[in-house]
Amino acid sequence: MSLARRSILDNWVDDLFAAPFIELPRVFKSNGDFPAVNVKETKDKYLVEAAVPGFEKNEINVSVKNGLLTIHGEKKSQQNGKEDERLTRSEFSYQMFSRSFSLPEDVLEDQIHAHCKEGVLTLELNRNRKMAEAEKKKQIPIE
Repeated sequence: MSLARRSILDNWVDDLFAAPFIELPRVFKSNGDFPAVNVKETKDKYLVEAAVPGFEKNEINVSVKNGLLTIHGEKKSQQNGKEDERLTRSEFSYQMFSRSFSLPEDVLEDQIHAHCKEGVLTLELNRNRKMAEAEKKKQIPIE
């Protein structure tokens, strides 16, 4: 009896032909978490920082609808060159992303501010202080 070691590629090839319409292995698909974000919370606001390298502020759209914050970016390939230049190879391509977040109830949707600098989109989401204080957990004594 021989114990042969199987590689990841062997397993992937077996899976590829085992069933139609399977998902590709993780190495070939996006994890859906672009742009990467950091969320910070203070007593007055939430700060959302999104990494959007290579995107200009006019290529990014931020919207809020029914408690859902959406960050959307779209960048078309740039093929413009000088008059005396001929493009012989182009690997720049169309890029697009969209990421949405459910907002906490204490966010004041009409008081959201955004700015983009050096590849980081920063959103300031002001909070309703009274609602935030009311939502604090209260300890209930057990009798």
